Amino acid sequence: MLYINKNAAEQKPDKLWLVSRGNNLSFAQQWQRCYALLDWCEKNSIMPGEFILVAVSDDLEQASLLTGLISIGRTPVILDPEATTSEARSILDNLVYSAVLAESIVYNKWRLEEYNKPYLPVVITRNQGSLFGRLLVKKQASNSVTTWPAIIKDFPYSPIAEQESKGLAYLIFTSGTTSKPKGVEISHKALASQLQTLHEHFSLDETCRLLNVLPMHHVDGFVQGPLSAWVAGATLYRPAMFSAASVQTVMDSIYSERITHMIAVPTMLALILRLGVEFSENFKSSDFRYIISCAGHLESSLWQSFEELYGVQIANLYGLTETVTSALISGPDIISRRVGTLGLAINCEIQIMLENGLQAKPEEIGELLISSEQLMNGYHGDSVASDAVLKNGWLHTGDLVKRLSSGHIELVGRLKNLIISGGRNISPEEVTACINLHPNVIESVVLGLADQDWGEIVTALIVLDGSVNEADMVLWCRERLSEYKIPRRILPVGELKKGPSGKVQIEVARQQLIEMLSIKTHVVKNTEDTEAVVLSEAASCFRLPINQLSLNSGPENTLGWNSLEHMELVLALEARFEIKFTAREIMQIDCLKKAVELCVSKTHK
Repeated sequence: MLYINKNAAEQKPDKLWLVSRGNNLSFAQQWQRCYALLDWCEKNSIMPGEFILVAVSDDLEQASLLTGLISIGRTPVILDPEATTSEARSILDNLVYSAVLAESIVYNKWRLEEYNKPYLPVVITRNQGSLFGRLLVKKQASNSVTTWPAIIKDFPYSPIAEQESKGLAYLIFTSGTTSKPKGVEISHKALASQLQTLHEHFSLDETCRLLNVLPMHHVDGFVQGPLSAWVAGATLYRPAMFSAASVQTVMDSIYSERITHMIAVPTMLALILRLGVEFSENFKSSDFRYIISCAGHLESSLWQSFEELYGVQIANLYGLTETVTSALISGPDIISRRVGTLGLAINCEIQIMLENGLQAKPEEIGELLISSEQLMNGYHGDSVASDAVLKNGWLHTGDLVKRLSSGHIELVGRLKNLIISGGRNISPEEVTACINLHPNVIESVVLGLADQDWGEIVTALIVLDGSVNEADMVLWCRERLSEYKIPRRILPVGELKKGPSGKVQIEVARQQLIEMLSIKTHVVKNTEDTEAVVLSEAASCFRLPINQLSLNSGPENTLGWNSLEHMELVLALEARFEIKFTAREIMQIDCLKKAVELCVSKTHK
């Protein structure tokens, strides 16, 4: 096949391909799975190139199914399994696909039975810590030959004959500048070109041990994770979902598993910088080479501080879902590396275009255009959107850059209206459309404000007709949007200033928002108020009504308390009480009672 390291698959079949939270798959086992998938597709008359919806949250099974389908020439449709029903159905109602591979909880939530497609239930019987992982299934279901992965038991290890793969490798949906998610079509040719670029530039081969805990419904999690390891003959490690509580597990695995490359987003690096000082020795092994930062702008201060503290080099990668993963890279080689920049174009051509259509001179700001084999075919079923960004073989990125005298490219800003928060793309228009559906909202505007930890945070200004509070609006959004899209602050205003065309003046609204948020919150001095303040700050951070919280609230029983929201609470409490938590104390906050105890003890010192 196109996507396989034959040496790893045939000469070292027992070598581990994937290690996920204590569960392993070897290259030979994954080939068995490919063969089982091929047999199932043929029995259900699913031909090469046909779309198959993959809705799986379990790490190991998601990696295995996506890699397997691409390897046998079927085209997975990659969606976020935690998407709301309305988000999923807005895509699926306009998509023709041939089959579904899904966990039952996702299948039922999205009401996929209404589409009447061949369905292979993915049954997870091992213990899992993910949101959908702890499925309760009947014992007989796990042994059924009509479920995955039970269907592989009759297939001995036998690599499928090598053949050329044509057509689309995968279809993945991404937020853009409109409220409608766009399906990015990536061909096998584009994917192969990108994988070759990554492997050559970062020296990825059978000796490598990759650490990548990014979500696999994003290209940087999947392409730079299981698929890259599969092609290179390397081993991928996913010890835990990344969060404040799992920093120690992730950091410890760097040393214990002899990791060579770590793939991360800037928000993760910011959290590790804050929490992981005492684990800095884990990077200092003879095996570790460097960190690859992707999916968001890496600020110079974070870049420099991280490298200085840990004594490890970061390579910065710039790309879009439309370029598979990358186009420009800064480091680790001396020529492309320059801290604070996007680096140089690697295996692609770029132009910087001024508004008048002329090419920019050095130090002039213009839009970045990219041309290469790894560009998407276009947006699925949307020729208008495709033609707007793909012109004469050039992808118009919507990002504003300038070329420095050294030749390196520096990111300046954006033409397109897009929010990137925690490495995830968010369409302001999608969030605005959701808010405006509320019967008491006249109009709204959604903005991304710069934030040193998140890159940007989603905020909203709303004009109301009637009474509705922030908690009510958050609940309204939560029923219709994924958690990461919900605004962190929703503020009512009397009006939104508009220009001559009748459109909201974004920069005026942004300044209005900044002024409203700049009002200093009083610092708590009276420790008798500590409990009330902690509950109030938690309600704001997790975007919940305060009456839904108690001192027993923790990550396991509190909606919205996950991943980096933990750090948002920590930072809010530090500001309110004028204190500083240690890394150990931050990881000890497993409920609001513990947060109160720590705040009281530190304010009494």
